[in-house]
Amino acid sequence: MALDSNWPCDAERICENFCEKGTQSDDLGSLGPTASVDRSTDSWADEDVTQMVRSPHSQGKGSRRFPGRPGGAGSKPPLEDWRRHTSHAAARAEDLEPDRYRLWLRGDWDTSAAELAYKVDQAFAQARIPYFPIEYHGWHTGLQVVIPARFAEAATAVHRRFEEERPRPAPSVGRGWTSSVEPQRLSKQYSNHPWIFRRYSESLPDGRRYEALLFRDEHHEHFGKREWVMPAAANGPGAPTLRKLAWRIVTDPDFRNELLSDDPELKDFWR
Repeated sequence: MALDSNWPCDAERICENFCEKGTQSDDLGSLGPTASVDRSTDSWADEDVTQMVRSPHSQGKGSRRFPGRPGGAGSKPPLEDWRRHTSHAAARAEDLEPDRYRLWLRGDWDTSAAELAYKVDQAFAQARIPYFPIEYHGWHTGLQVVIPARFAEAATAVHRRFEEERPRPAPSVGRGWTSSVEPQRLSKQYSNHPWIFRRYSESLPDGRRYEALLFRDEHHEHFGKREWVMPAAANGPGAPTLRKLAWRIVTDPDFRNELLSDDPELKDFWR
């Protein structure tokens, strides 16, 4: 569409009509999706001017979307698979009472995240305890949940039942092998911590393998352990996992207290 020598005025008129009448403007509608103006007769114009018409159904530029980023208005990030099995959980932690209590629940070595989440969800539903699952940290830590503080005693009973259902053979001196474990890099705040860690591994009579991260304080007053029982062919917790777990025991008192034990055989082990 070529305009006369007064084309800047005509262009202004078209834009005004577009703003007043929307995309149904007779002037702009005749241009189609794009309009190219020939300014070859003007000495100062070197390029064409293109007017883009955006669809009213557009939700944003597609070029701004890339893998891993939600696209389009109103889209939600996908749920983690294990969260689909927590049908009795609260929608948000904020929906619970302000005074809240946290704890970790763990399953057996071969328990998947989805299976553990389902068992936790059913246990809290049967006990009529409202809760919200915060995060899943893998088999070595388990599922962290938050509950109203007034249900702490009932939730502790559920936690105790989960721990009792897991196979927990005690380590015995001379039957397995041990090695030292150092926590992963600690900040200056925890550099002088009192905790000492050892890895213990043993083959059980039924063919399975027993692994444990044992720890104590330097004064031999507090002892703890984190245990796993797994098939003989399964890969046990590697050095990076044990170092990270030791780091968490040092830096997270609540998590450490859950692993403390008064098992007398632990004292024999550390003699």
